[in-house]
Amino acid sequence: TLRRLVSEFSAFARLPEAQIEPADLNEFLRDCSRSLEAVAELGEHPKTSVRWRLASEPLPVRIDAMMLRRCLDNLVRNAVQALRDDPDGGTVEVRSRRGDARAVIEVADNGPGISLDARSFVFDPYYTTKSDGTGLGLAIVKKVVLEHGGEILCKDSEMGGVSFVITLPMRTATSINE
Repeated sequence: TLRRLVSEFSAFARLPEAQIEPADLNEFLRDCSRSLEAVAELGEHPKTSVRWRLASEPLPVRIDAMMLRRCLDNLVRNAVQALRDDPDGGTVEVRSRRGDARAVIEVADNGPGISLDARSFVFDPYYTTKSDGTGLGLAIVKKVVLEHGGEILCKDSEMGGVSFVITLPMRTATSINE
């Protein structure tokens, strides 16, 4: 546990500077879906599923794919872990959509959720509700999202659990070919 804490703190303290490049958020998420297919198995429940519901239209953004993948991996893993005690498994959904001049990624689950009190602390370094957590995963997620000029919030999921919503600036028509 101590080794993992030191490793995660080092990663948090020395996150590389984001190498932001033009991308289609949906293409990025499709690529992530292929590499994250096995995450549900880590939840130790064969009925846990991860579903991907992506916007039908392209979502042009500027991202550091490696850093944003790390965020998504963390959010999906956290959601799957939250479902590990559910006898029916549970569901995690990753969604994309267009917002007001912003692209939106939402990771939602039908797990136990996060209390209203805890939500104000979930992005703070070292705050964790898990017995085996270090409290750095969501702090890293927030730092990366901010590096992208985005925002992240934690709210109730319409599925009954918790939802993490990331908004990223869309590329404008003048920057499409960047």
